[in-house]
Amino acid sequence: MGSEESRALTLLERAREERGWSAEGVAKRLRELFATDPTCMTEPNVTRGMVRAWERGPDGGKRPQTRYRLKLCMLYGKSEADLGLDKASWPWPRVRARKHERGDDHADLATGMYAAETVAATDSLPPSDSLQQEGAGNGSANPDRTQPTEEEAEMERQEFLRALMAMGAGTALEVLAGRSEASAPFDVFASAPAKAMQALHRSSVTTGDLRGYERVTSGFARNYATRLDGGPVALVAPMLAHLHTLLLALEQPQPPNTRRRLCVQVTQLNVLLGTAAFDLNNLFVARSYYGSALVAAEQSEEAALCADVLVKTAWAVVGRSTRSVRYADQPERTAARAREALELLGQAQGFADRDASPWTRAQLAGLRAEAYASLGQKQATEASLQQAHRAADGARPGARRYPIEFYDQARLASSEGLCYLRLHEPKLAQAALRASQALQGPTMLINRSIVQLDLAITSFQLRDVDQACEFGDQIPDVGPTHQVIAVRQHTQDLRRELAPYRSVRAVRELDERLRAIA
Repeated sequence: MGSEESRALTLLERAREERGWSAEGVAKRLRELFATDPTCMTEPNVTRGMVRAWERGPDGGKRPQTRYRLKLCMLYGKSEADLGLDKASWPWPRVRARKHERGDDHADLATGMYAAETVAATDSLPPSDSLQQEGAGNGSANPDRTQPTEEEAEMERQEFLRALMAMGAGTALEVLAGRSEASAPFDVFASAPAKAMQALHRSSVTTGDLRGYERVTSGFARNYATRLDGGPVALVAPMLAHLHTLLLALEQPQPPNTRRRLCVQVTQLNVLLGTAAFDLNNLFVARSYYGSALVAAEQSEEAALCADVLVKTAWAVVGRSTRSVRYADQPERTAARAREALELLGQAQGFADRDASPWTRAQLAGLRAEAYASLGQKQATEASLQQAHRAADGARPGARRYPIEFYDQARLASSEGLCYLRLHEPKLAQAALRASQALQGPTMLINRSIVQLDLAITSFQLRDVDQACEFGDQIPDVGPTHQVIAVRQHTQDLRRELAPYRSVRAVRELDERLRAIA
């Protein structure tokens, strides 16, 4: 008990005491984290004793498994190194180090050789249940295997050394061992399998874990597409928490395929968070998220995902205004954003030429049409719209590669209507918007609102005030949480169009209603 009190606090223990928590309190908080983690198939029973064992550190303690380390980092908001949980903080091999401390310099020459290396290697392996889930335990150590006696181990060692010297290979292994003791070559040779197991099973992110992560990401994408769960603000916090979990996993050494799959999830979350930032009228933050998404997409080595990220970036850059350069309040800025969007779409096309889903290709062409329409180039706009329709018509059920591919026939028709609004072709715009209206699902509140706003704009441009007010009356009630920048932008454009008709009572009533949104 005295040694427990006199020893210096470990980093993990200090982090707990800085917060005034008890070991039981930490255990309870960890259990709550596991209980609220949708990717956790089973909820481990974290106990006070487990917490105390982790806090003792390498000197008599036990390093927590990967799933516990991830949750500890989340709980304290620190990295593994800050908590003393990284591999550098836990000497390897631990058993051998303890034997030298107690003066038993020859213990590793006998039976302890196998045990020391195997224990050291398997200390950092994932839980046995996760290995069994993956079918990866076939080559792991069998606890029922008969261990050699001290005499048998020494005989094996001597036979090995004699054969090694006879072949003239002893010096090479001694150099590899970095020391000159006679047992060193055997140590290097005999410890290699355990070290290989350590390297092969460094990650405890199983296929089941990855599937769980992917389900959560897909759920966020579905919710964001419909905005049914309170709009972008309500989704930001849980998406950030999920992104944090994925980034902690990426900080650990992972097999290449696992890392690529994690990068795919990180890409999609960054895209969703970038879209949320854009919806909340912060293009700078949106561009930062899209930039991070592109880096993750490149590391995933999926050209189709890179193309989709660049398309989403261009969507934010080109803007949602219904006005072209000719009618814009800031024509130079409108033109600059249209040209930047075309440059981004050119980069996206380079990836799409290698691989892309039909819907990514359709959105790419549709956004190119929007950019050309902003510049007032009707011929290029219509050529791009034809490309978009060809791509969409060729899409089959299940053609979406990623959950963040929101584009569909309804959005394409809405994009076409926006193009013709920018070109000041209200009849063509109205036809496309009516087609989009017929395709809108009941959950697409924001999209239906934008289409209805644009239909009212076309009627004012056609000087059909009664029809414009009728369209205006059908605009869905958009609560504060769903008043994203696109809705506000289209609302402002509609208010500009109705300005000449404010003497009409129905127009004034419509304007009062729109003021609350804009």
